[in-house]
Amino acid sequence: PDSAGKWKSAVQLLDLDAANGVLAARGVIAHEFEARRSAMVGDALVSISQRELIAADIADRDAPSILSEVSLAWPVDRCLEVGTHLIQIEDGNWNWYSDNRSAARISPKDNTEAIYAEIDLGEGQVKIVERRGNNLFVLRDTSAKRSGVLYRSAFWPSSGSNELVLDIYDVSNLPTMTLVGSVAVPSGNSGSQLSSTRFLWPRENRPAIFMNPGYSYRYWYGDYVIAEPVAVALNTDGTTVKATTSPKMASVKPYWISDAKPQLIVFDVSNPSAPSAGKAIDFASEGSRLNGASEAANGLVVTGVSHSYNPVSKIWLQNSGAYQSVQVIDVPVSGDPVMRSLIDVPGKLV
Repeated sequence: PDSAGKWKSAVQLLDLDAANGVLAARGVIAHEFEARRSAMVGDALVSISQRELIAADIADRDAPSILSEVSLAWPVDRCLEVGTHLIQIEDGNWNWYSDNRSAARISPKDNTEAIYAEIDLGEGQVKIVERRGNNLFVLRDTSAKRSGVLYRSAFWPSSGSNELVLDIYDVSNLPTMTLVGSVAVPSGNSGSQLSSTRFLWPRENRPAIFMNPGYSYRYWYGDYVIAEPVAVALNTDGTTVKATTSPKMASVKPYWISDAKPQLIVFDVSNPSAPSAGKAIDFASEGSRLNGASEAANGLVVTGVSHSYNPVSKIWLQNSGAYQSVQVIDVPVSGDPVMRSLIDVPGKLV
C-alpha cells in the first residue's frame, strides 16, 4: 500500500548493472490490478493483467508513458436494459485495499463485450441504481473510499461521519450518458447503514432511503447486581446506624444495540439539474432497528420497527423478545416529512 493505505499496482522499471552489481529503480507504469506478464515488442513494453493490456513507451525510463490500453475484462455488479442498450454497473471498491472507482459501461444488449462508452461514476461504492424515464438515479456511499477500514455495505456498518451522494444521469441518448445533477448528504449517525438496496418513492420526485443504526461494540450482556442506595444516619453519640440492603437486578443494554435511532432521508429531484436532500430525521426510540420491510406510495412511507427496550418494565430485550411496531410517515410534495404515531403490531412486517 502507499502512504495513504491504498493498494497501488504498477510495473517497476529496473536498471541492472551486472558488472558492478548495481540494481537501480527507475520509473513505474501504472497498471490496473497485478501485471501478470510483460515483454518488449519492438520499442514498446507490453504488459497484461487479468483486466487490461497496455503498451508503454519506455524511451524515458524515469517517466514511461502509456501508448495505448485495452480492457480485457471488468466486474459487472448489476445491469439495466435501456432500449437496445445495456448499462453495466461496476459498484467499485470491491477489492479490500483498492482505490477502484465505480463505473458504468454501455454496450448493445445483444453484444455485451462491445463497450461503446465507459463512464466514471466517482469515488465510493454504488449502493442503489434505478432508472425512471430518461433519468438514471445512482446513490454512492463515499465511506467505501477508505484506508484499512470496513466500508459500509447494505448490511454492514462502518464508523465515522461520511457522505452519501445522489447522482442523476440523462440516459435518453445512449451510449451517451450525461451527469445532470448531484447532491451530497451526511449519511446519518456514526456507524449508520443503509437498510435497503432500493429507493422508496412515496411521490414521483421524492425518493427516500432509511438508515439503520450500526451495531455497538460493548462486550457485556446480562444483569449487573447493584445494591439499592441507602441513606446512613448518625446517632447522637456519633456512631452510625447499621443498615442492610438487598441486591437488586439492573437491566443492562446488550452490547450489539446502538445508542442511535433509525433515520429517514428524503430527496427532492423535481429539478434533476439541482436535486436537494433533507436532513436525516430520527424516529422511533434508542435501541430500535428497522426490520427490513418498507414500502411507499401515495405520499406515505411505511416501515416495520423492532424495539429492544420495554419502556414499561425498563428492561432491555433479547432480539427474540423485541416488540414490533409500524411507523407511517407522510412525505409532502415539498418540505419535511411528518412522523405519525407508532402502531403496535403482534409480529414483524414481511
